Amino acid sequence: MNYSSFDSSLNSKTLRLSSKLIFLAGIAWGLMYLFFEIYHAAYLPFLYSFLMGIVILLHQFDKVSEKVLLNSNLFLILVIPALLQVSVGTYSNSGVVVLWSTFAPTGSLLFQGLKRAFFWFLAFLVVVFLLAAYEAFWLESPSKIENSTVIIFSLMNISAVTTVLFFSLRYYVSQLVTKQIEINKLMLIESEGKQLLNVKANKLNELLDEKNIMLKEIHHRVKNNLQVITSLLSLQNSFIQNQEIKSIFQKSQNRINSMAMIHEMLYQYDQLNKIEFGKYAESLIKSIIKSMTSSPEKIKFEITSSEILLNLDTAIPLALIVNEITTNSLKYGIKGLSNGKISLDLKVLKNQHYQMFIGDNGSGIDASNFGTNKVTLGMMLIRKLIRQINGSVELLETKVGTYYKINFQEV
Repeated sequence: MNYSSFDSSLNSKTLRLSSKLIFLAGIAWGLMYLFFEIYHAAYLPFLYSFLMGIVILLHQFDKVSEKVLLNSNLFLILVIPALLQVSVGTYSNSGVVVLWSTFAPTGSLLFQGLKRAFFWFLAFLVVVFLLAAYEAFWLESPSKIENSTVIIFSLMNISAVTTVLFFSLRYYVSQLVTKQIEINKLMLIESEGKQLLNVKANKLNELLDEKNIMLKEIHHRVKNNLQVITSLLSLQNSFIQNQEIKSIFQKSQNRINSMAMIHEMLYQYDQLNKIEFGKYAESLIKSIIKSMTSSPEKIKFEITSSEILLNLDTAIPLALIVNEITTNSLKYGIKGLSNGKISLDLKVLKNQHYQMFIGDNGSGIDASNFGTNKVTLGMMLIRKLIRQINGSVELLETKVGTYYKINFQEV
C-alpha cells in the first residue's frame, strides 16, 4: 500500500511529535559525548538539535511547510551521524552511525510512502559507501577510546536505534493492518450496498413490468372500445340508403379505425409510448384501400420511411391526416384508374422536425381553391390537425396527381 505525502494515518501531529523527540535525542547524544569526554565530536549532535530546533520553530509559526520539516529531519539524520563518524575518527562507532542513518529511509517510508523511501534508501547507501571509503583510504590513525567507553556507548546507541526502528516498523505495520481493516469494512459496506441496490433494482423491474402490462392492457381496451364504435357505425351504416350519408359514416369509421390501429400496434410491441410510423402508415393505407375499394389489388402504394418513432401525441394527428388524404385520393383522385398509386415519403430533418410527402397520381385538385375557404371538411380537418403538431401543409405543383408536403415536429 502506497501512501501519498502526509496523506497516511501518520498525520502531521505525529510528525511534529517525532521531530521534537529527535531534537531532544540530539541534545541527549551531545551530552553523552560530553560525559564520556569526547569533546571534539560533541558539537555535531548539538548542531543537529540547533538546526532542527530552528526548523521546528519556523514550522510552529507557519513559516515552513510540513514537507520542509520532514525533509529537514531526514536530511540531518542522514548527514550528521556520518559527519560525527568522521569527527570521532574511529572504527568502533561506524556500525552505530549506520544504524542511526537508517532512520532516514524508515522515516520516509512512514510519512511519504514507498516511492520516496526508495530514493532516501539510495541516499543512505551512498552515505554508507562514503563512510566505508573514508575508513578504508583516509582514516590512517583512528582515535583511541577506552574499550569500556566504546562498549557502553555502542550498547546505548544500538539499544536506542533498535528500539526506535522496532517501534517505527511495528507502528507502520499496524497502520497497514488498520488500513486493510478499513478497506475490508468498506468492501463489506459496498457489497451490502450492491445487494441492496440489486434488491431495489429487481423491485423496480417488477414495478416496471407491472406498469408495462397495465399500459398494454389500457391500449388493448382502448382499441377494443374504438372497434366497438366502428362496429356500431358499420351496423348503423347497413340500414342507411342514402349514399352521401353512408359515405359520411364510412369516413368516420376510417378515422376511428386509424386511431384504433395505433393502440393495437402499441399493444403488440414493446414500445408503449412510441410507434414506428412507417410500418403503421403501411397498415393504415392497406386497411383504407381494402374498406373503400372492391378491387384493392388494383391500387398500388409505396411507403418510403426509415425507422422513425413518434410519440402518441404526434402519431394520432398525423395518422388522421394520412387517413383524410388517402380517403380523398381513393374517392376523387384515382377513382376508376387502372394504374392508381398512392405514395408516402417520411423523413427526418433535424431537432425533432420531420417532413412528409403524400399524394396520388390521379386527376388532381384545383390549386386555386387550396388556399381559400372553399375546401372540404376533410381539408379543414387536415389543417386543424397540422396545427396540433406545429406543422404546415403545402400543395405541390405537379403535372399529374395531387401531392402534399407536410412539415411538422414532435409534440
